[in-house]
Amino acid sequence: MKYRKYFRKTSLKQKGHGETFLKEVLNKKPKSFLEIGVFHGVTARNVCELLYKIHKDEFRYIGLDLFEENEDRADLEVSDQSVSPQASIIAAIQQGVPLYNQGDARACADVYRDCIKSLAVRTDLNGVIKASLNRSLKMSESKSADESAWIYRYALDKTYSTLTGHTL
Repeated sequence: MKYRKYFRKTSLKQKGHGETFLKEVLNKKPKSFLEIGVFHGVTARNVCELLYKIHKDEFRYIGLDLFEENEDRADLEVSDQSVSPQASIIAAIQQGVPLYNQGDARACADVYRDCIKSLAVRTDLNGVIKASLNRSLKMSESKSADESAWIYRYALDKTYSTLTGHTL
């Protein structure tokens, strides 16, 4: 098991820290996970990916970001299909919600849009889902950042629900 460094800056990138953390999560196998201090979604994405492998869709991740400052958001490095679509959606929402709640609807919309674009080109999603995602991208053209964020959020929620039969 390897802690993936999806983002250039992470508190768990020091040698062994991320792997030790994930081993503990693997040993405990929690069905509910609360994280306080979500640093750019790195831990969220790693934890959601691991919990999905353990429980499929039968887990709940809640992240409260107390430290978000948005300075390094542009340094995002996403691994394409190594993460399930469901985990990608959860990670995007966990990153986007704090941005929106801090008044940065543009940054939130950008996070959601990037997730939607990556989902829309996946080979493991059917054409109906991809068409719906692409419609949300088209609908958001010429909309405000706030409207775009909500259009994207609804598209992500709908995709998650279609894939899992559950709501976020």
